[in-house]
Formats: sequence, C-alpha cells, structure tokens
Amino acid sequence: MLNLFRVKEKDILILRRVKYLNIVYWANVIGLLVFILNHNIRFNGAQYNIVLIPSYLLFLMAPLVFKKTKQLHFVIHWVFYSSVFLLSFLIYTSGGLMAPGAFWLTVIPLIGGILCGQRGVTVASGVLMFVLTLFGALQYFNLVPNIIFKDLIFDQERVIDLVAFSFYSIVVTQFFVRTEARLQEELSSQKKDLDSLVKILVHDLSNPLMVAELYVAKAEKAMQKEQESENSFYAPIIVKISKSIKNIAHIIQQVKELSALKDGKFGITLEKVEVQSLLVSSLELMKIKSDIKGVLLESELHQTPVYFMANPVVFQNVIINNLISNAIKFTPKDKSILVKLKVEGQKIVIEVIDQGIGMPESILKDLFSFTKLTSRKGTDGEAGTGYGMPLVKAYVERMHGVIQVKTKELQESSNLIEPQKNGIQGGLDQPSLSGTTIELIFNKIDE
Repeated sequence: MLNLFRVKEKDILILRRVKYLNIVYWANVIGLLVFILNHNIRFNGAQYNIVLIPSYLLFLMAPLVFKKTKQLHFVIHWVFYSSVFLLSFLIYTSGGLMAPGAFWLTVIPLIGGILCGQRGVTVASGVLMFVLTLFGALQYFNLVPNIIFKDLIFDQERVIDLVAFSFYSIVVTQFFVRTEARLQEELSSQKKDLDSLVKILVHDLSNPLMVAELYVAKAEKAMQKEQESENSFYAPIIVKISKSIKNIAHIIQQVKELSALKDGKFGITLEKVEVQSLLVSSLELMKIKSDIKGVLLESELHQTPVYFMANPVVFQNVIINNLISNAIKFTPKDKSILVKLKVEGQKIVIEVIDQGIGMPESILKDLFSFTKLTSRKGTDGEAGTGYGMPLVKAYVERMHGVIQVKTKELQESSNLIEPQKNGIQGGLDQPSLSGTTIELIFNKIDE
C-alpha cells in the first residue's frame, strides 16, 4: 500500500530509484504536513496557507502524475523541487537564515543524492547555495517575516526541530543503507548467475562448433577438387561459412580467456626473453596482413638486444599481434603503421603508431572494460569483438607492464589524401590528421 510508485521493469537500478522515491515521498508527506500544521496551530501562520496548501497538494500529486506519465525521471524532479520549495518557504516564514529550523536546508543535497546519485548531489548543492544566497539577500533588505518571535517559543521550536531533523535523517539513512545493501546482494547474485550462464553457454557451444569446423573443412577440400564442376557454385558460400565459424570460435576463445583471467585461473609463466626477436617475428607475420590491405608496416627497433621477463607466446600472439592487427584494421589503405622499440633508463618502451581513423572519446574511456561495448568495424568493414584490448591490458599487467593509449580521431571534414612518398600516401615522416599510439612499458633486465 505504501508503494505508490510501481514499475514493471526488472532492472535493479530502476527498482532502486523507485524504492528511494517512495521513502523520500512518504517521509516528506509526513514531515511537511507536521510543519504546515505547526505553522497554523502554534504560530497562527494561516496567512501563508495561500501558498502552503496549493504547494503541498501539488507535491501530493506526484503518484498520480507518475501513474499517468510513467516518467520516473520527471516525477523524481517533481518530488524533489516541490518539497524543496515547501521546505524553503516554511523556513522563510520562520525567519529565514535566523529560523530555529534553518538547518533543515542541509537535507537538500542528501535527498538529491538519494534520488539521483552523484549528479543529484551536485544539482541539489547548487539549489542549496541558491536558497542560502536568496535568504541572505532577503535578510539584508529586511524582507524576511518571522512568525516565531518570542524567545521562549524560539528555543522550544529549535529543540523540536533538532529532534525531528535527527529522526528524519535516521529513518531516511537507515532505509537507504539497508536498501543499498539488499540491492548489492541481488546484483552480486545476478552477476554470479550470469557468469555461470556464460561459462555453460561457451562450453556447450564449443563442441558443436568444432564439429561444424570439421565438416566445413571437408567441404572446402572437396570444393578444391571440383573447381570446374557445377558444385563449385557453392565454393564462395563455403568460404563465407568457414570465415564466420572461425570468427565465432575466436570470440568463444577470448571469452574463455577473459573468464579465466577474471577468476584468477589462467596463470602465465614468465621467463627472460629478448624483445627484438619477438617483435621481428610478429612483424613478419603481420606484414602479410598489412600487404593484403595495402598498409605500410615499418619498424624502428633498438639495435642492441634488450631483455625483460615475459611469456613469449602470450607476448607475441596475444599482445603484439593483437595491437598490430588492430592498427591494420583501423588504418586505411596507403597509410602507415610504425612499431618502435626504445630503451629509456631501466624501462623498455614499445610503441605501435598508426595513421588510422583514431578513436572517439566514448570508445577510448571504456577501451579496457570487460563489460562495455567498444567493438566497431574497421576501415574495410572488418569485424571486431571488443575483447582484444581488455585481454591485452590484462596480460601486460601480468607481465608487470603498463599500457597507455593516445589517439586523435579523424574528423568527417578531414581529407585523407596526403602527399605521396614511395607510393604510400602520407609516409611516416608526414604529419597525420588522425591516428592512435599505443605504448607498452616494461621493466628492463640485464643480460
């Protein structure tokens, strides 16, 4: 019966806001009514009812407005601003900043935070500053009435306000803390259920996908033998199916690795390795991919051998190959990618610098998130999963390294065509309109 704001959504965050809205609404219904009655009975402040009564009725209409509009955000603002106005007007008629209950104004940021989170605290704090400034100005020009004019009554009212304020704060805070704890438990439970579901799904998909891969491989071999036959009509279809299956298998493998990393079950063994040999091996492999797309892949590597503690397989196949592959994917044809290795004191610095399209801030801020959507198509429509960079960061940190990203997004009005150098538009010594630099920093060890 007390729940006047009901929603059908199962989203925990929305349900949380509704619960907070209910407690704030009922706390203010009772609290404001008590103060309005107190104004009328104890202090003969009936002359202000022309403002108080309509404002209070307007505040009470919030559940009806919500029932009609179903706009939770709008109704939250309705409850907040109508109750702030009523509270401010009651304090104004009681002496403004000199009122015995002026400290009630401090609940404004508290209520704003409970209803709207961090942004609510910021907005409510601004509202509080405005009210205090307004009261100060009115006080300066002697425009503040005071229906509580007797010292004895003033002292009594201050004690009553203090007790009421304490009770109000305790009730609201207790409800907030308990609701928050309960919802956190529900979120944790849902997360565990979701993790379990993902693991089951990935496990159950792996076997039929492996069978599909085998059959497609057989079909590809058969098509190669029958290129001139009528069955060769299906060859392009088989190739597309094979590519799709490989992409799905790649996604499943990355999900497995991410899950294992998060659970701490995927350990890697570190050993002393030479950086140059691993980078050269990756560059040779990735050059095939860059040549197919028409992207220039070059390198500037430190001349003398440099060593650090790493897992050579993971470093080459997951970290470096992933970074260069991403650079190729987001770099247009006839543009350049540079892989640099340099030594700065006891630090090894590896940079993958491309002249690609860069990243918008919306993707950059969540680039290493396990849960946020950051995947997008490459310049030739290449598909992505969004799991690559979180994996790279996780492995870099396992090798006691640091990863940093700098990017400049290509603007729609920019012209990609730059002066040619050796058949490549905009060589590495030419300024780029856009691009991304990914920097890896590891601890150097002695030979």
